[in-house]
Parts: sequence; structure tokens; C-alpha cells
Amino acid sequence: MNQLKHIAAIALLFLMTCCINQGSEKSSGKKYTTAELIGKWKLISLDESGHTSLPNIGFIQLLNDSAAEIQMQDSTGVRKVSGKWQNGFKKEIKSPDVKFESDIKISFRPALNESVVILLQLSEENGKTVMTSNNYKFEKE
Repeated sequence: MNQLKHIAAIALLFLMTCCINQGSEKSSGKKYTTAELIGKWKLISLDESGHTSLPNIGFIQLLNDSAAEIQMQDSTGVRKVSGKWQNGFKKEIKSPDVKFESDIKISFRPALNESVVILLQLSEENGKTVMTSNNYKFEKE
């Protein structure tokens, strides 16, 4: 059981590394209020290059009280999964000196034995607010 915890921690660290937007030059520096973020964010692009296990997300609905609803498609079909979101996320690991920082953190469990964390940056494109990571790009409806 202890070995399973270590494997899960390594897998989570790998997933966070894959989904984090390296460098925050895309972030506008603008602070968004919870009211501005609540709503439906539809997927406008997905980059699966090098990642075969990314969840196929159709949209993310950010709700009050940090709740999120994620529509995803997998081998069981299209379904909605509950999750959580956080406005502004910072995490620092002293050894080996790793820092994670994002405008939005979304976490959910597509299966009992799987946990997904996506770190996203907020920006404005063509007058619309978008959330991006290395692999996903969402636009607010």
C-alpha cells in the first residue's frame, strides 16, 4: 500500500508537469474575480502530441463554491464528472526546487483509481477570455 502511494505521487507530479503552462508570459497579469470565471468554458483546441492518456474534455463548467462539472468522453461514452477548481494556485516543492503556478487549477477523478489536475493560464484573445495549458485551450461562452 505504501508503494502504491509513492507511485500515485510520482504519477501526479508527472501529470502536473505535463499540463502546466511553462512560463507565464501568456498570462495577462489581470486578476479575475470568481464571478468573471464562473460559467461554461468550451474546448477550442486539444494538443495530444506525445500524450495518449489525456482526458477528452468537451467543456468545463465552473460553479459556485469551487465546484466544477467536466464533460468528457471515454470508452464508456460521454459523461459528466464532478471536480473542484481554484482561482490562483501556487505550490512549491523544496527538493528538487520545483514551483507550480497557475491562474486556475482544476482537479477531478474520471475513475476511482485516477486523478487529474490541470493547471491553466488566463488571457484575452480577440476580446474573449481563454484558459490555456500545454495541451488544452478553453474559451468562455
